[in-house]
Amino acid sequence: MLSESDSVKRKLSETHIFFLAIEFRSWYNEKNTEEVYAVSEKNKYLKDQFERGKQLGEDKSISAGDAVRQIMGEARAEFQAASIYTKMRSERKQNVAKRLQETRKKCGLTQQEAAKRTGINVVTLSGYEIGKNEPNVEALVRFADLYGVSMDYLTCRTEE
Repeated sequence: MLSESDSVKRKLSETHIFFLAIEFRSWYNEKNTEEVYAVSEKNKYLKDQFERGKQLGEDKSISAGDAVRQIMGEARAEFQAASIYTKMRSERKQNVAKRLQETRKKCGLTQQEAAKRTGINVVTLSGYEIGKNEPNVEALVRFADLYGVSMDYLTCRTEE
């Protein structure tokens, strides 16, 4: 039979796993085709976090309260970091979309003309310009060549 402390620690481990599952689901739903390769890394991370929660739940030298505080502190820090990353990525995506559209217009091209010259589908190009999708490196190279600018400029890393 589990003691009250062991029971609390087990619940703590289950809660930690639950939060990680939510984080993974959120991440998975936001990924684009370029991030598919990262699934195996994310699965490894989740397995490691599962083991971490299990270890804390089984550690007799830590009180249940301390274990809860430790897990929750770690989870809070990870969620804050993920939230900051997601926000920055979203902002960058919108900035790149705006830069792509502005640059195309400065060159006096329509989406159809730019699509034809780059070999990129017009629907895909439109998705890049409204921030729905992110252009891959090959698309950025084609746009940079067509517009006569650097990839750094298109990705808003420079102003020229």
